[in-house]
Amino acid sequence: MDKKEIILEGENIKNIEDFHNQIKEKMKFPDYYEKNLDALLDCLREIETPTTLSWQDFKISKENLGDKVNKILEVFKQAEKEVPEFKLVIC
Repeated sequence: MDKKEIILEGENIKNIEDFHNQIKEKMKFPDYYEKNLDALLDCLREIETPTTLSWQDFKISKENLGDKVNKILEVFKQAEKEVPEFKLVIC
């Protein structure tokens, strides 16, 4: 079975819009992805291929996103519980 390794480039995430734009592009989310956390979780639930998402330069993203980063991490943790094929790695 194929595996996907996706790299989220934290140094390029200056705000929440940058995050959503990058995750949509990197994860190849559908055009109807609404760029909010509910839509993020919905799209993660549809993962069928083993996928590891590596969030590089997380500290930079955390500085830029502030408290929003905690809500994003909650979504990723929820996805890891529900979707055995999904794994988040913070670098």
